[in-house]
Amino acid sequence: MDNNIQYSQGLFETFIYNGDTPSLERHLKRLNNSSRELFNIELDLDNIKTTLNQYPKNTVLKLLIAYDETKIFYEKPKTYKVYIKKREKGHLPEIVNLRISPYKRHSKDITIYHKTTNYLLNTLAKRQAKETGFFDAIFLNEKEHIQECTSSNLLLVKDDKYYSPSVESGMLLGITLQTLKEQINIYFLPIEVKDLKDFEKAFILNSVIGVKSVNAIEDINFKVDKDLENYLNICVQKENL
Repeated sequence: MDNNIQYSQGLFETFIYNGDTPSLERHLKRLNNSSRELFNIELDLDNIKTTLNQYPKNTVLKLLIAYDETKIFYEKPKTYKVYIKKREKGHLPEIVNLRISPYKRHSKDITIYHKTTNYLLNTLAKRQAKETGFFDAIFLNEKEHIQECTSSNLLLVKDDKYYSPSVESGMLLGITLQTLKEQINIYFLPIEVKDLKDFEKAFILNSVIGVKSVNAIEDINFKVDKDLENYLNICVQKENL
């Protein structure tokens, strides 16, 4: 019974493994930064890489860091275990429609800014979205500012310029979004639901699905631009080679 099982004191990364790529380095760096900040533990990244090497390329993996049990729940753990799970990529519909989640997340919640195993709210929001006919749900914060979807970031386009909800609104800067912002100019700013109608195109993005066009967010429709979607995916895939 480690702390991950008892109190969700764990970290994870999900990605398509293609060897020791810049993308993998980003994932491991984020994982290690969170481990240091939250648990004061430095991860043995070289050992993790060695373990990952047993898997073939183009494999979807979930890398979990589970911190060992302590005598009292609030004590910092001293050690950790590494678990790696191979998983399927999952079905991605041709048309992606999103809804606004009724569940809100406070922008000062520290767990938002780390990839922790405290994922119950994300799970409930995703499940509700699927049960109501949507692919995913978008979280809002206490100021009604858009944050992100349950497992992906948002990218919006207006007048050939790219926009994203601000990190300060309560958004985990995903690896795919990090990669894109080094190749294209992205403006990060507070965005409300009422602002969505001003944008022409919308995309969801994460390390497994890449970049995918959004058809609609509830009753707001967007132009599906496959050429732009392909271009953005090419930008991302450069780091997986």
